[in-house]
Formats: sequence, structure tokens, C-alpha cells
Amino acid sequence: MIDEELRYELSKMKYNYYKEAGIFFLRNNAPTKNPHWHDCYEIEYIVSGRATERINDCEYEAIPRDIFLLTPNDFHQFADYMENITIVTIMFPEEIIWEQLLSKLETKAFNMNVFARLEEDESEKVNTLISVFEKEIRQKRSGYVQNVHSIINIIVSIILRERFKENNAGGQYNSVKRAIDYIKNKYFVDNKYAFYLGVDAIIKYERKGV
Repeated sequence: MIDEELRYELSKMKYNYYKEAGIFFLRNNAPTKNPHWHDCYEIEYIVSGRATERINDCEYEAIPRDIFLLTPNDFHQFADYMENITIVTIMFPEEIIWEQLLSKLETKAFNMNVFARLEEDESEKVNTLISVFEKEIRQKRSGYVQNVHSIINIIVSIILRERFKENNAGGQYNSVKRAIDYIKNKYFVDNKYAFYLGVDAIIKYERKGV
């Protein structure tokens, strides 16, 4: 079991935590080098610069347009990064993820680290979504909570779609059983946070024509 001091809790974030929406957002220029994990999901999107990120037992040389979806079971850190690094970080609870995105792990097999290197057009979509996201949380107009939750889900859909592309840079697939065993043995003996991810929400994303 990992030391609880290394576990960052979403609801206890002191800054950039939008309580009403239940999310944390930051354009980060100095990501932590300390290994840690969260009680929530996290999107990390490399805007500029280069970094070395370690997730569980894997190491990635992250460059602009790389995007990661970290689960509550991922032990991670930025081992090194350039001074001009900018990373968009969005942290959010499982409860806001569309059911379609949580229902497919039992039928889809992929390794624990959900990572994609976006093509330019997909990166432009993500940049646009993040810009709208920032505007929504800054202005806090009526309905902004639903809007930011929808944007998070669309970004997750993009990540998963790119993740499942053949020959994608993140593309080694392992069995679901191995994934569940990993969670149970390394993090949660009671399997409290066993989760299910899939790509059905991509259909919803495509229909919206984003």
C-alpha cells in the first residue's frame, strides 16, 4: 500500500479548485517532481516544452500535443521538464464521467496507462475545448457546471479514440484481468475504486460535430 501522504485528495486542493463543479484546473508551469497519486481522474495535456513523465512502471518523453488520462490507480510524477513547460491539468471525480465511458473496460483491453499523441487537427479541437472550459469556469454563468462536465467528457472521448488507434504511440494492450489485478494488488485491497472505461461516448462526440 502506498503511503497515504502521497495521495492528493481533490476536495482538499487549496487553489484552483472549483467546488461547485467539483473540478480542479491549472495551467501548470512547474509540475511536481514528487511521485504521487490522486483520489480522482486527471487529464494532463502538454501545451509547450518537453518533459519526462513516469506513470506506474512506464516512462514517457512528453512533447506538445501529448495527452494523458490518469486514473485513481496511477502512481505518477514528472521526473524532469524544461523551463518553458506548460501543462494543462484538469482533475475531476469519477461521478461526472459519462456512463458510456465507464462501461466498456470489460469488453476493451488496454494497458493501464492511457496516453495519446494527438494529430494536429485533434489537438486544435482540444485547445478549443480547453479555451471554452477556461471561459466557463471564469465567468460562472448559469449552466456552467454542466458545460465544463460535458467538455471534460468530450476530451476523455478524444483521448480514448486516439488511444485505440492502431500504431498509436501509447498502444500496448493488456488484458482486463491484469488491469484489475494490478489495482487490487498494488493499491486497493478491497477493490473499492475498480473502474470501467470505454469509447461509446465518442459516438455522442461525433454527432455533436465538435
